[in-house]
Amino acid sequence: MIINDVDEFVQTIEDSNQHISIAPEHKGIAQFEEAIQQAGYSRTKGLFRIKFSQSVDNELLKKIIDFNIEDKKDCDTFWRQQNGNPSRISVLL
Repeated sequence: MIINDVDEFVQTIEDSNQHISIAPEHKGIAQFEEAIQQAGYSRTKGLFRIKFSQSVDNELLKKIIDFNIEDKKDCDTFWRQQNGNPSRISVLL
């Protein structure tokens, strides 16, 4: 499932056999890196995973979504631009 706001990417949520993956783009991961780690979620540069055996930190998810919406309010592309190139997270585990 892709969450978007006025034609701008906010984050993707995907499920697998043992976890869900949340992909808020690299900037969203970087902004909340400490909170993601404190919640006990594993992460990569562009996504973090919540095992089905873990509790979901709904407040953290809301903060990440709100951050992406606010941070991209003046963005005129679907993906964030980095050095003139789109910043895409296209593969989720």
